[in-house]
Amino acid sequence: MRASADAARDLVVGYLDSIGDLPSWDTDGLEGVLSSLREPAPEAGAPLEELLERVREAAGLGFNTPGPGYLAYVPGGGLWSAALADFVALALNRFVGVWEAAPAFVQIEAQAIRWMADLFGYPAEAGGILTSGGSLSNFSAVVAARHALLGDRLSEGVLYASDQVHARC
Repeated sequence: MRASADAARDLVVGYLDSIGDLPSWDTDGLEGVLSSLREPAPEAGAPLEELLERVREAAGLGFNTPGPGYLAYVPGGGLWSAALADFVALALNRFVGVWEAAPAFVQIEAQAIRWMADLFGYPAEAGGILTSGGSLSNFSAVVAARHALLGDRLSEGVLYASDQVHARC
């Protein structure tokens, strides 16, 4: 486990150390990488180092969202602290949002939400959730507003959106 963790850490640290030097968007060599990925399912496993090398090649292609030259969408990523938090959360207990499965971990999230509520002057009964990003945050806000205004009477609701809405179907 230590050797594989060290290899994965070295990949991530190397990538994060280099993002400031990478272009904000790069597709040089994309066809070659895509061709190498279009293959039948392997008959046997491969050494982790070979797999991580393929991941490293793929990571350099497309948008470099955590880099300083990228100014479009803000999906996050590229943060060592976030990578470590995900690693620890997934390794220790993947149900960190379910009270019965991990009550202390759920309390950590509840406390972080409480701190933010206090920061913005919300009352003690205010609550919330942490989401994975802007789209889920917006969706959660729409669902909360719909519930507050309509309850179970969903057919009475109307949602207006312009052609500038963030995500359209």
